[in-house]
Amino acid sequence: MHIFMKLINFIVHPEFAILSTDKVSIGKYANRIVDIAQNENTYVVMSEAFPKPEGDFSEEIFWKLYGKELVNPKRRLKSNGVFNNSRFDPHGHINCADWESLIQIMNENPNEIRIHGCFFGEACLQNLAIQLYGYLHHNKHWYNWDGMHTVSQGVWENLRESFLEINGSLTKSNIRYGIVYSNDCVRKKETKSLFPKFLTRRTLDERLVDERTEIYGKG
Repeated sequence: MHIFMKLINFIVHPEFAILSTDKVSIGKYANRIVDIAQNENTYVVMSEAFPKPEGDFSEEIFWKLYGKELVNPKRRLKSNGVFNNSRFDPHGHINCADWESLIQIMNENPNEIRIHGCFFGEACLQNLAIQLYGYLHHNKHWYNWDGMHTVSQGVWENLRESFLEINGSLTKSNIRYGIVYSNDCVRKKETKSLFPKFLTRRTLDERLVDERTEIYGKG
């Protein structure tokens, strides 16, 4: 007999909000993230690389949102990333070194999962949502990090994302976005279309938004 937990939270790269220029929204977002981090069933997905704070405000907000300040070591998970030329691009996938920890979390059978953090409309939040869905519904870790830099692996990951957008699998799951930040130039990634909105396919991000999702940042 399984004992169902009410909720598990994952906060992805929360400190990346300092890349925005909207101080008001960053402040509101930071307060909400700190509140969520107090829940013992909240885990922070941290990147090896993070933005450098510039100015007093960014410094203050960075340390308020930095994963090592938000939660204790038992509630931290390492995310993965790839080198793009000389730049390290963090992703939201949980590193294979922490897969055992992820399995233990998922084996608690949460009836609701909320993904928070940065950035709405970009890869990090989507990647974690897909990874969690893959494990919960297929009992597999979908990401092969040794091959992530190859063209064939990248094409396969893009096909998987498109398939999940088309068939609505994630919409039927218990995974949704919570408190998320949208980078200044990204908000909802809306594109112009010749067709009425009700005839166009919703993006993966839009499918993971519900009445409890809060999106901060400029739009």
